[in-house]
Amino acid sequence: METTFLGFVAYLILVLGIGLIASRKNKTNEDWLLGGRSLNGYLLAFSERASGESAWLLLGLPAAALSVGIGESWTAIGSIAGILISWFLVAEKLRSKATECGALTLPEFLSNQFSDCRVILLLGALVSIFFYTFYVSSGFAAAGTILSATFGIEKSSGVILGASVVLVYTILGGFVAVVWTDLIQAIMMVATLVILPIAAISEMGGLSVFLERLTSLESAELISITQGKLGLEGFLFVMAGLSWGFGYVGQPHLLTRFIAMPSAGDVRKGLKVAIGWVFPAFFGALLIGLIALVSFSPEQLLTAGISGEGGNPDKLMPFFAKSFVPAWLAGILICGAIAAMMSTADTQLLVISSAVCQDIYHKVLRKSPAEKELLNISRLMTVVVCAVAFYLAYTSDEIIFAMVSYAWGGLGSTFGPIVLLTLYWKGVNRNGIIAGLIFGSIGTILWKSIYLQAYVPERFSIFILNFLVIYLVSTLTTES
Repeated sequence: METTFLGFVAYLILVLGIGLIASRKNKTNEDWLLGGRSLNGYLLAFSERASGESAWLLLGLPAAALSVGIGESWTAIGSIAGILISWFLVAEKLRSKATECGALTLPEFLSNQFSDCRVILLLGALVSIFFYTFYVSSGFAAAGTILSATFGIEKSSGVILGASVVLVYTILGGFVAVVWTDLIQAIMMVATLVILPIAAISEMGGLSVFLERLTSLESAELISITQGKLGLEGFLFVMAGLSWGFGYVGQPHLLTRFIAMPSAGDVRKGLKVAIGWVFPAFFGALLIGLIALVSFSPEQLLTAGISGEGGNPDKLMPFFAKSFVPAWLAGILICGAIAAMMSTADTQLLVISSAVCQDIYHKVLRKSPAEKELLNISRLMTVVVCAVAFYLAYTSDEIIFAMVSYAWGGLGSTFGPIVLLTLYWKGVNRNGIIAGLIFGSIGTILWKSIYLQAYVPERFSIFILNFLVIYLVSTLTTES
């Protein structure tokens, strides 16, 4: 375990060093939020992929596949479709329009489309702040889980360590540091998700042996594509998985990468990276859970603290790595999960600080401080939000998959329909956008509060309903 720990320390030193080097490039708030729009498409695409798939991909999805079985494939399929749709339909149009109006954030872009509407700007910023605070906290909770499972330290200490490292290099380097660390983290993540399934399948005797064991499982639900559900119930099960893909067109931390693209050529470069990364990553994560189904007995999972009362299914991936590859390699691959947490938490902290500083303080309140002062305010807000997210991670017992689902659904259902209609429908007006921001966010909160997500996830229901709300309000009202 000493070798594993040394590798982990070396990784932390590396990302902190990147933050320190990148800090020299931050002269303006645009540098800190978008890297001055000077980073190329390949680099931004790796960053978008690492930021898009947080620790839920390496921890949450394998855990869900272990519990649900083959039916969890719909989550992978839906996510892959959502990623490709966002790159094909949103990336270039959003980049072009945002560059044209000089917007640095998604709420600022939406506001600019409707004569700098400050209500849109304020609501968009508040929605981002609310849901991203939960999202960041899920990343910090993931850090605690991984470090506890790997090094045996208290989960609370792992949360503190993970949050501290992310905070330091984000404050130092801003967007440039986040993107360069994302490059390393994206490579580590996909390597982890490719190497682990291959190593495990090889050890059990090959792909044919794995498939034979999987299809021979006693539980019919685990080998059913709909988990044994039929009719309407089966349809809703499938849509619940596919609905993860709806959120990709409405995640500000991903859309920021499109806004930062220097040119249309860079978008095309980025698309190649996204296609090459997404298939092995998602199906690798799914395979880890399915392989675990046929490799570990209930007693082993119980002893490892993965199942049973008080068990945490998010511990599956670290346990899986230590079971199938040498300790030194397991340590490197487990760092892939740490990388996943960091790559998402850092960029989301930037989105929140930009919402407070750029959107609310600078644009809504019409404050015009010097660039250095604006930069310092952004950094201060990053510290404040990090502290709140840390508190939620420290005190919450929710599993990572559930926390991400809530934040992902809220952001995707609120911003997704708004972005698509703004880019593709000339009939949308400011009243429709305001209604969408209110309905999407409050609808998600209420849907979860009355436990309707157990039947139809808010990722699906509120997304569809919000489309209708925006369309109807825009059609039935005129702008004053």
